[in-house]
Amino acid sequence: MKKAFNCLLIGSLVVCSCGTILASVQTDIEQANKTGKAVFLVVTDPGVKEAGQALEIARGAQKLAPESTVIEMNRADTVNSQLVAQYRLAGAPVPLILLIASNGVVAGGVPAEQAQPDMLVKLIPSPGKAEVVKALTGGKAVFVIASRKSMGDRLKVLETCKNASKEMKDKAISVSIDMDDKNESSFLQQLRANMSSTEPATFVLNPQGQVTGNFSGPVEVAQLVQAATKKAGGCCPGGSNKGCTSSNQKGQ
Repeated sequence: MKKAFNCLLIGSLVVCSCGTILASVQTDIEQANKTGKAVFLVVTDPGVKEAGQALEIARGAQKLAPESTVIEMNRADTVNSQLVAQYRLAGAPVPLILLIASNGVVAGGVPAEQAQPDMLVKLIPSPGKAEVVKALTGGKAVFVIASRKSMGDRLKVLETCKNASKEMKDKAISVSIDMDDKNESSFLQQLRANMSSTEPATFVLNPQGQVTGNFSGPVEVAQLVQAATKKAGGCCPGGSNKGCTSSNQKGQ
């Protein structure tokens, strides 16, 4: 992902009007997320000629992805300052199109001049990937377990990852991915999961989004914790489409 990185009225009408505008942007995003929709947030400034074109591009993406919606936000309006700070948009080029996943995390952003509808649609993460990106955004490590319900060691691996998360307290979470879920196929491909494997695969991502461990089969808590606190090369699922590299290890 390219780094793009998020009234003169009388008396009480000032407060009421501004509060309504702020609530509108926030509420629209929240309501869209509650219904499982991703949001194409078109960030603009007054007088930007390309704003209309940016909206058309976002609406084109919405047509390709029905489970999404388009919302426009004026960055210069002071009532939006909270969102501008939250999404780190103060110095971003505008118009900018952000993709806010259905769980509320910003999963990508593209300057409108570089955007195309199909490109924006590709920014929409799968549910599993959205969980991972949200954890990384919060500075947490992630244990991604790719498995099938038919795998004998599946429950054992899930329990081990759960225990590793507990040992790291609030600094790590576990995300389970069903290898038979077609919605997750792109994410699993990005992780370079062996889809023909008969054992669960556990990918460890440190808080920087680097893949620091890749274990096949049962794994020990200590191995997971060590990998989660390690800094190494790799890639962040939130920003790379080229796949993730790490050494594959047997857990035990």
